[in-house]
Amino acid sequence: MEPIVETKRDQRVLDWMASQVGHQAIADACVKLAGARRAFPSNLAKLLGLSPPRELAVASPEDVEAHLRTIRQILGLC
Repeated sequence: MEPIVETKRDQRVLDWMASQVGHQAIADACVKLAGARRAFPSNLAKLLGLSPPRELAVASPEDVEAHLRTIRQILGLC
């Protein structure tokens, strides 16, 4: 099983976890997840006893602008 990365935030958290404990510890944690728990970075962090920094939740200015462009297009404001 591999970590599930659905968003850029997931990727930032996964990269941070790898810098803290290494890729092998993350792979081992994926195997240890019990039952219906899926290998999302948040579940892996809990299992590894890690608390990702809050600043990882903040999107880059480029990502924010891209999302705003998409919203403007959907609303027909462009």
